[in-house]
Amino acid sequence: RAKATHPYVRYITKRDERVRASHPEAGGLVIARDIAHARRITGLLEEEGDRVHLVHSKDPEAASRLAAFQAGEADWLVSIDMCAEGFDAPRLRVVAYLTTVVTRTRFVQGITRAVRVDGERAALETVPRHPSYVFAPADPLLMQAARTWSLSEPYVLRSRASGEVDADPACSGRA
Repeated sequence: RAKATHPYVRYITKRDERVRASHPEAGGLVIARDIAHARRITGLLEEEGDRVHLVHSKDPEAASRLAAFQAGEADWLVSIDMCAEGFDAPRLRVVAYLTTVVTRTRFVQGITRAVRVDGERAALETVPRHPSYVFAPADPLLMQAARTWSLSEPYVLRSRASGEVDADPACSGRA
């Protein structure tokens, strides 16, 4: 595999590789801020050797790319506001929230893309024991949204010393 020049992209792709060790069909979602940003991230992920679908509202093929991702034809989906309410891809296990939209609703929609369990996995583990990961800037509003969401849902979020938000290993559900 080639190494991406951006350490953040390298980090999320390494996390995605670890997730795939136990869930080979898992996928990742990057929520980008605009089309230019999404194209740069797509290029970096492709440099890592990943199959990537980019979707945005100006793309006439967006619906077919979304369906192809849901069917497992790409490792990553890079999106600009196309994977919110109504989008379902239970194979998502890694989400990188890199947009400048800083609202609780949009952020929680991003979180919930990663914590869904598909029917096949639910049959194997009724209580999810394999974590999903959400990466986001340490914006105070996003951190507050993550904390309040974790209080109302069966997932516990904590900050690591490195600033990464990860699941508490003591709880049965993870985000």
